[in-house]
Amino acid sequence: MGKGLANGRRETLKKYMLRKVIGRILFRLDKILLQTKKEAREEKNHAAVTIKDASLLLDECEIQNFRHDKTKIVIGEKTYVRGELLLFGHGGEIHIGHDCYIGAGTRIWSA
Repeated sequence: MGKGLANGRRETLKKYMLRKVIGRILFRLDKILLQTKKEAREEKNHAAVTIKDASLLLDECEIQNFRHDKTKIVIGEKTYVRGELLLFGHGGEIHIGHDCYIGAGTRIWSA
């Protein structure tokens, strides 16, 4: 009877260890996936806009350029963008000056 109890504890410990290892693997995979998504979003944003020196597109920034012409969205020097910039395909341009801050939740759309 004692041997069966020891085997039961061993199996419980194995299951616990297996869950712990799987949890760590999933955590790391999730972290890698989030980093990959972030890098893809940053690459897409930078491809859609002309950015001057010392300006930043921060994590919350979302840029949609349906004209696919990065010269139509221009961000000046020392400007921080957290909000959304949207350039419609039918026309318009977005020019943001120097030393500006576009806060999170801000939406600037071309006319």
